[in-house]
Amino acid sequence: MTDHASAPPTRSRVWLPILLVVLLLAGLPVAVWLDLRNLSENALQVQARDLNSVITSVRTYYASNVVSRVLSVPGHSQVVHNYKDIPAPSRFPRRCRSSSAR
Repeated sequence: MTDHASAPPTRSRVWLPILLVVLLLAGLPVAVWLDLRNLSENALQVQARDLNSVITSVRTYYASNVVSRVLSVPGHSQVVHNYKDIPAPSRFPRRCRSSSAR
């Protein structure tokens, strides 16, 4: 009987670990790219949520403070989305303008 433990490794046994290492090294950039893609997608979603919150806060402030003051002025006031199409001498009554605009 021959002893297989003392036999020199064949060519296929030498190339198998080398091939495995090369394949793992080639797959490393793909794994990094997928990880960075996931991280950037999560960061963009957080930024979009934060921006949405800021815009909603500004719209709420404007609706509750500026629009209510314009509508409280005696006379005919309109709050419309197409304000540029409506001819008017001034967009806001004098009482609602800042002191620098006077």
